[in-house]
Amino acid sequence: MILEKALLHTAFRVLKSKGFKKIALWVLKDNPTCTFYSKMKGQESGQQEIEIAGKKLVEIAYRWDSIEAVPIYHITPMVEWNKAKEVGYYTHSSIEKEGFIHLSEIHQVHRVANYWYKDTIDPIVLEVDPSKLNVPLKYESGGGEEEFPHIYGVIQLDAIIKIIELTKNDEGSFEALK
Repeated sequence: MILEKALLHTAFRVLKSKGFKKIALWVLKDNPTCTFYSKMKGQESGQQEIEIAGKKLVEIAYRWDSIEAVPIYHITPMVEWNKAKEVGYYTHSSIEKEGFIHLSEIHQVHRVANYWYKDTIDPIVLEVDPSKLNVPLKYESGGGEEEFPHIYGVIQLDAIIKIIELTKNDEGSFEALK
């Protein structure tokens, strides 16, 4: 379900960036994704009968009356988070080197953690609400086709809405966030 969630979040982000404030979609009633759309806070808003290849089927409309900002995530050692609480904002050495702080979407966190943070002591994940940021946020290439969120400035503490502990599986790899 993590990939489906990532796909829907990407669609929401792109539509929001193009000025859309609401979204609706139709799905066949017998499709198992109906449960997914309900879990993603889609509201059932109607049904209609359609015909495909001579067979009558029922579609359900799901709607979102506002496209909410989707959280983004930053991995850091616990010691850095403790420093942030002392100074009143979170920063990272990448601001001086690259001009921004690297973040991830939820489906990217475990891959980033396993690549960059496998030997870090006490890594945690900061869940950031992009709607609370007072600095620019851009989605940019991470070196391939995949885009990652970058924050151009420090992160004020009220934009950090949750601290998540990273857990490793029996093989010693970080597990995906849910």
